[in-house]
Amino acid sequence: MSSNQAWLLGREGERIAAEFLERKGYRIVERNFRFHRNEIDACISRVTKECVNGVAPSVSCNYIPHCVDPKVFVSMPDDERRTLRTKILPAEDQDKFILFWNNRNARRKQSGSVLWWFAEWVKERDLSGKVQLIMHTNPADSHGQDLQQIATHLGLENREVMFSTKKVATSQMPGFYNVADVTVNIADAEGFGLATLESLTCGTPVNL
Repeated sequence: MSSNQAWLLGREGERIAAEFLERKGYRIVERNFRFHRNEIDACISRVTKECVNGVAPSVSCNYIPHCVDPKVFVSMPDDERRTLRTKILPAEDQDKFILFWNNRNARRKQSGSVLWWFAEWVKERDLSGKVQLIMHTNPADSHGQDLQQIATHLGLENREVMFSTKKVATSQMPGFYNVADVTVNIADAEGFGLATLESLTCGTPVNL
């Protein structure tokens, strides 16, 4: 493909995308298609960069890793963590061992598998009523599994699993990590694992 053909293809792609969004009711504020020689391809994980290099070795790309703001994601002292628990968690859950899972409910994130493994652990160790898994996700995401149905099937009906479904501001996320005793982040072909970095920045260990 010649440079001119590539430019025409890119411009046409932007036009089609803009028309599609306008039909959906969106207002296009600005179009930012540029000729490829003036663009920089950025990869947010080494896995992505390796994929780009393998598929299109002639394409120049830069590795710009994920990061978190250490002024936002902070580790709270133990007394502040306990106080936060009393504010966030119901009284019946405040003394439980809390596991936190923060991901999209997508199959590669193994959300259903996490529930199965958690249920086995609870049963084998007789931990019902003593532990709780908080999953910050959409339990009915079309790209994942019906997590509520799985939890019910596994008999996790004694508040062992709670779903946090409301979207919250980034500034509120450290509260989840500081309330938790451990963060669970198990995935298949994870590109980076932002929840892992956020949790560790808050001083909460991670089970990978």
